[in-house]
Amino acid sequence: MRSLGQALMVPERDLLEAILRNVVGFDLNPLAVLTARVNYLLAIADLLEYRRGEIGIPVYLTDSVRTPAEGEDLYTRGAYVFSTAVGKFLVPAAVATPERFDRFCDLLERAVRSGLDAGTFEQQVTKTLGPAASEWSTQADGYLRHYTRVWWISISVA
Repeated sequence: MRSLGQALMVPERDLLEAILRNVVGFDLNPLAVLTARVNYLLAIADLLEYRRGEIGIPVYLTDSVRTPAEGEDLYTRGAYVFSTAVGKFLVPAAVATPERFDRFCDLLERAVRSGLDAGTFEQQVTKTLGPAASEWSTQADGYLRHYTRVWWISISVA
């Protein structure tokens, strides 16, 4: 990739950021996602020394047919509704932005793995993503219970 940047006369840091912003993948198969993430990482390996901090590999485990939709009723307004195998999962619009969603999912996965209670999880999200993310605080316990079920189903399928 570095040679591409040199040929285009683009600084390596800018090239890395452009790739991470514009080259995105998704699949329904967990093994395909894992393989694609490894290949993505190998493709940008020579640019990693130019990163400005932590990066996320934008390859996601998702169903392209079941896309999230912004809620319209009293309960779901201001949130995106993700349909999953175990039910609906609400993610507040304040969290469902490209800049915040990956961080939110990372925090959620860590909370599930370590058995955090809803209050501690809420504090971590508010600290990491800011006060605007706290609008979902009344649902924090539901997120943890629901995500735990989704996570275990994903593990058992993989």
